[in-house]
Amino acid sequence: MSSEACELFMNRSRHFNKVFRKFGLLVSDIHIGLEDGSLEIPSVTIDRTSYPGVEAHLFTVAAIANWRAQFNPEYNILLSFPEITRCSQERTTPNHILIATWQRLTDALTVIADRVKSYRRMIDRGMYPSIVWGHHASEWHRELWESCLHEYVPPSEFIDYVDRSIRNHIIELNELGFATIESCSGLKWEHPDREPYRPYVMFDERSYPGSTPHFFTLGDMAGWESVYAPHGFDAYIRVYDGDHIESAWERLVRVARILGPLLKDYRHFSRQMYHSKKHLESPEEQERERMPCVLVDDSQRKIHDLSGIQ
Repeated sequence: MSSEACELFMNRSRHFNKVFRKFGLLVSDIHIGLEDGSLEIPSVTIDRTSYPGVEAHLFTVAAIANWRAQFNPEYNILLSFPEITRCSQERTTPNHILIATWQRLTDALTVIADRVKSYRRMIDRGMYPSIVWGHHASEWHRELWESCLHEYVPPSEFIDYVDRSIRNHIIELNELGFATIESCSGLKWEHPDREPYRPYVMFDERSYPGSTPHFFTLGDMAGWESVYAPHGFDAYIRVYDGDHIESAWERLVRVARILGPLLKDYRHFSRQMYHSKKHLESPEEQERERMPCVLVDDSQRKIHDLSGIQ
């Protein structure tokens, strides 16, 4: 590597490390992959002790940025360059694609991290979440994905059974990709004959593969408590005691308008891959399906939220 290339590589490495540190993430390992002729897959490992609940947020960031997220043997979070964009016949990936891919990851991180600041402040005050998705991810995943994905239920089929004050909210949440058929407004005037539940929404974990951390992240962004439903699966977010109910509902839909479009591509392709694999006839064909020879130049793709943040 020339001295100029070496300096560029070091600058890039410092830049990406700085972005992660800015958001309080503890980087335990990073491979930039920008050296000339490098065969290493770009990746970064974030320590799970960065803060409680970081796992769901990082899995959501990876989904937005089209990176791969997984747990390593120490249960830290490994984010890696998506191999689906690399060709098995190519020895290296052009640097401009790698740089754009890293930028896409940090752009997605910025969008999510900026919107979980209130959640982080709550933790700083000693208010820890009662359920951390990352601590249960493997067991939920193992039980859940033996079952088939659920067919989408349009709101028109159940909306008459939803509390009137939140019908528009529930319709919009479904339209934004957050599938739910069960909820409660938490307003006493809608439940005069009994003490109402705390306001909640239950999201269908089998609406698309890998959805659960996205639902937990949505709750954290909105200042709702993210847990599992009483029956042991499905994501269940509810308003904290003492929060203003109408404001909480408006806040939830507001952040869903940001997060939903960012996850649109992931939802589409994850469902597509799920159904494709279901139709494969043999394990050998499944293995070939996981390693397509495609080199994608997505250097022009940027992360936008509805406020215009890139």
